[in-house]
Amino acid sequence: MSKGMSFVKGMGAGMAVGVMASLAGTMVYNNNKKSFKKTANKAVKAMGTLVDNIQYIMK
Repeated sequence: MSKGMSFVKGMGAGMAVGVMASLAGTMVYNNNKKSFKKTANKAVKAMGTLVDNIQYIMK
């Protein structure tokens, strides 16, 4: 029973952090849309490169 409760607490904490990150991201996006889009594009490209590298290593 303890493991189940730990999982539920972890899920609740993760959802709370996700909501807070979403609110913060929305506030930043509304203040500076052009810069935010540019930074987000760079982050997406970096994550794509990271995934490609991991896939290459796994082969």
